[in-house]
Amino acid sequence: MPQFTINREPVGDVVVNTGYVVDLTATTTNPLWVGNTSVIAAPIVPDIASSVFAQRFAGGSGRNMIIENVIDPSIPSGWMKQFKNQLWESEDGPFKCEVNADTGVLEFSDDADTIFTAPAGSIPIYGRFECSAYAYSGSIGTHEYIVDLGTATGSTVLNFEAYSVPDIFKVEYNGVEVINTGYRGDNGTYDGVPVTVAGPGAGSASFNKTTASPTWAKVIVEAPFTGTAWEFNLGCPGGASPPYIPPYPGTRITFTGTSTTYGNSLNGGTSFTPQIAYENGWGNTSLSLYPDFGVFSTEFSQVSSQLWSDSPPLYAVSIDDAGTASFYDHTDVIAIREGLKLIDPSGTYVSTAYGKTLIGVTDDFSIDIQMNYTPPINLYTYIVLDIASGNVTGVRGPFSEPTLPANTSTEKYIPISYSDGAGIVNQIHEGTLFWK
Repeated sequence: MPQFTINREPVGDVVVNTGYVVDLTATTTNPLWVGNTSVIAAPIVPDIASSVFAQRFAGGSGRNMIIENVIDPSIPSGWMKQFKNQLWESEDGPFKCEVNADTGVLEFSDDADTIFTAPAGSIPIYGRFECSAYAYSGSIGTHEYIVDLGTATGSTVLNFEAYSVPDIFKVEYNGVEVINTGYRGDNGTYDGVPVTVAGPGAGSASFNKTTASPTWAKVIVEAPFTGTAWEFNLGCPGGASPPYIPPYPGTRITFTGTSTTYGNSLNGGTSFTPQIAYENGWGNTSLSLYPDFGVFSTEFSQVSSQLWSDSPPLYAVSIDDAGTASFYDHTDVIAIREGLKLIDPSGTYVSTAYGKTLIGVTDDFSIDIQMNYTPPINLYTYIVLDIASGNVTGVRGPFSEPTLPANTSTEKYIPISYSDGAGIVNQIHEGTLFWK
């Protein structure tokens, strides 16, 4: 297999076939294997002709993060790829990064315990919002928002606007429904359903947050009728300031983690501060549907890492945490695809009883769904040569960044590919790299 060949995944990630660096200045010419960021390669002598080179993930979709500094082999470093809305996993070892459902803190852990953390708001996370920041708006469908309130206590005010087409606004705190506005808007018949509203579209409601924890509430907006538009804002308890202001998507974010007691034990009892970068791109992989009939939209855009919808949102495709994908409307599931593919909804979906009733058939039917290719974000992929006295002492990578780092006397950055952010990925280097 060619070395350092670039491949692009449908979700927009770039992967690099690993390969070898040969130092022609060394007394003994041993190949150095380019592994991943958690390993500084040592000289090895492989049978190159029969070697199989695994691909290494190098980012690009905008949804991924990388722990940039190698601290210890037992501590995660390298790329972590998004597998669920609030879960990233490493390609090396049992490492994962997950958003704590209560605090919003990013927790980096192995299969034993949390190794280090990063504070809530370090990266923008789909489905988590800070209180009192701005108004959230939407259209038809049922929508859920996790709003971070912080540890402050006091009256927490929901301001809402349903306009004329009725919508319901609910708030749940600590598993209990604390606000339910009923339908707000204008009385009338909508989509054939007569609706008597509980009040005008604009209004407010509140609940009293009496404990520091949980630090979040769930806002649910039920907007079932065609032509609806709505917005809401959930204030901070007692008029406090938001617990954080998350960075705006679209630019690479770097931040620092804090080691835990368990993490320190992995590092010989010494605390450490990992340097973390988040791609923070938009990432919008669309889907194409191929049914045997023409009643559905043919392309869906991505809403989150596990949800796609048409516009206006009449139908949607989602993947649950077990990997089962569902194609549905606002009433029920039309067709289902079994199988554990948490970020890829591609495949054949088999009709449900509801789907057959909807279409007016008695026999099962299928719908094929294809994930379309998303252009990787603007980035270089590259490897790093560690240099001492002119010789290569180690290789690291592949890495990726929007700008190729400048060479130093001890580190040389060798570009492998460049993505222009518009769909073209240019191969810069392929094959064994010879250092002279």
